[in-house]
Amino acid sequence: MKKTVGLMFLFLLELCCVLSVFSQTKIISPVEGNWLNPQPIILEKQPDTEVYYSLSGTDPLKSGFAYDGPVALSGYGDFNLTIATVQKDGKYYIQNVSWNVSGRGRPNYIPISDGESYVNFTETTKISIPDTVYWAAGEIATTVPDTAEMQQGGVISMDGGCSIDRFLPLYLKTSAGYFRYILKINSNADYLLAKPIAEQEGIEFASWNYIRFLNGRNVIYSLDGGPWIQTKDPVLIDRTKGHTVAWKHLTAVYPYETETSIPTEPDIFYIPAKPAFTGLPEDGLTNSSVVASPDNSDYILEYTLQDGRSVYLRSFYADTITGDICEFAPEFTVYYRGIKQGKLSFSVSIDKRAPAMPEIVTMESSGFARSHIAFNFRSNNKVFYAVSEPLKAADGFDLADVKNGLYTNTMPNEFIPLETNDEIVILHALDDAAALYTVYAYSKDEAGNRSGISQFSTVIDSVNYYIVSDAVRKLSDKYDDSYPKGSKNNPMSSVEEALETGQRYGMPKLYIEGVFKDLPELLFYKNSVITGTGETRLILGSDSDIVVRDCSLIVKGCSIEKTVPYTGSVFQKNLVRISGGSFYAENSEFFCSFDNSGTGITIDNGTLSLVSCGLTMKASSYSALLSSAISDVTLRNVRGVSTAKTAVGISAAGGTVSMDNSQFTVNGSFGRGAEFTNLGWSMTNCSFISKNAISATTAVWTDSKSVKAVENNNTFSGFSSLMMKALR
Repeated sequence: MKKTVGLMFLFLLELCCVLSVFSQTKIISPVEGNWLNPQPIILEKQPDTEVYYSLSGTDPLKSGFAYDGPVALSGYGDFNLTIATVQKDGKYYIQNVSWNVSGRGRPNYIPISDGESYVNFTETTKISIPDTVYWAAGEIATTVPDTAEMQQGGVISMDGGCSIDRFLPLYLKTSAGYFRYILKINSNADYLLAKPIAEQEGIEFASWNYIRFLNGRNVIYSLDGGPWIQTKDPVLIDRTKGHTVAWKHLTAVYPYETETSIPTEPDIFYIPAKPAFTGLPEDGLTNSSVVASPDNSDYILEYTLQDGRSVYLRSFYADTITGDICEFAPEFTVYYRGIKQGKLSFSVSIDKRAPAMPEIVTMESSGFARSHIAFNFRSNNKVFYAVSEPLKAADGFDLADVKNGLYTNTMPNEFIPLETNDEIVILHALDDAAALYTVYAYSKDEAGNRSGISQFSTVIDSVNYYIVSDAVRKLSDKYDDSYPKGSKNNPMSSVEEALETGQRYGMPKLYIEGVFKDLPELLFYKNSVITGTGETRLILGSDSDIVVRDCSLIVKGCSIEKTVPYTGSVFQKNLVRISGGSFYAENSEFFCSFDNSGTGITIDNGTLSLVSCGLTMKASSYSALLSSAISDVTLRNVRGVSTAKTAVGISAAGGTVSMDNSQFTVNGSFGRGAEFTNLGWSMTNCSFISKNAISATTAVWTDSKSVKAVENNNTFSGFSSLMMKALR
């Protein structure tokens, strides 16, 4: 008896239970704010309520209008809406909204006409928002959203249709001000079915698992061909699988005898298994439209609309517009062959709102680095990133041009997912040029939406260093201290600082303009280049020189100078010393005034090339333009003047010497144009001049081990002869 009472209670609860809750009216439009377009009145009434409104400030229950659908408003200025929601028992609730309309026209990309209260939106509608406009749609636009939560430009659309009507706000932020429109997602009537008609009388279901035989009389029934059982109570069945039920009402004509008695012409009804929904995302979250259907197409769904009307469907279509997040949690009454079976529901979130763009975080916010740059990303979602192929500039970038977008990288097609957003990515400098990189990143949320692409451009330049003298800087207004030091836009003022910094990070190229005095020793231990303007002067201190050690140095367009005062020392430091490296100079001048004795350029076990250069050295006792040991020396279009009691042009031992189209002048009591010991040499189109010699000597002296390769078209003046070769 207790079991029977319990079953009857559940059955009556399913069929008869009614819950009534009072709630205030949902105001879809208007909302508070200052708007450029008229705001309609669009409300969402709750069941069993009446709604009245007034725009005059009066009591809507006394002199208002009954709300029966959207109301288009016109005019400009201040507005105040009063709403009264009345439920059946007479209780009411008052709501007020104030707003302003300034009226500045209507964006031509919003498909709405004057007098219309909303934009009709279907799966074929597309609204193209200009790139200059920020916008938000759906619940986020119920109130004025933050700009950071909005999207910029793009197309608002839908993937598929919808089984129910919905109103959504659309908020626009333009340079002129703010607009707010209402979009109505219209349901598609093609999806609707007629109300199903019961194909079988005498049977009904409650909560899926209970069968009740009607007419209030005892019956005998058999489930799946089993024994015949007499009952007048609901019968519990397992709906995880299908069943066939047969039954016959008992009458005086046909009394029930035994379980083995088989009635004639019983009613028979096949009951399929309780369905599950297909078409739903596994985790209940998606960024595309959803078509949810029972896995048995013979089932029909009944859905109750907000206004209490019912619609009948074979599938439930759910979608929303770009930029919105909508939670769908419909509950259905389910019919099979016109007979109500029970209720089914599902929950799905359709998220079409792009996540915020990730922030690219780096310590080098200036967009410039010397050796490398490290960055990571700040986002609440998974981040994907890509790094462009570098744009290269052999002499460095004008950072103002980079800032103004005159240089652009090409965005890669493939983005790399980060394992974690704390992961650090490092970009390194190139060995031979400045590199402009652009880092691109987007975030992707759990629904699969992609954000816009963040990007950060940076120049990494370990190579190029610009130096100008204070005098030059004062005469120019093109330099800007806000840019990184040593760049084209903000040169350094110290040659030695630039050299130290450059060699710390790589193989530097120094671009020098102006006159620099009293320079300390400049030690080069990494391959380097000095480029002057043709008027650049590097004046070394009296006890300083340029040292090239196991690397290469290229000098162009510079004058390298030094003056040594009287010291009493027999020898002074050279102007340039090369040890185990190479030295190339072009269109440059080398000048040194020694006290007693000195050599301008010395090279040991290296390579020396001078092209279109001038060498001027003088001393009281001994002066040589250059001296080499076990090195390869090349001179092209070189002018040299050596002045001292003993004046020498070039003195070389070991290696090779190649001279072409060059002129050497020695000015002193004893002079020699060139001295070659144990080397191979060639000489073409060269001239040697001796001045103030006590006695004439040979211009070029070679020992017996030196080997001539080419000697042609050479001249001498003031010497006794061009060439003398020692016998041994």
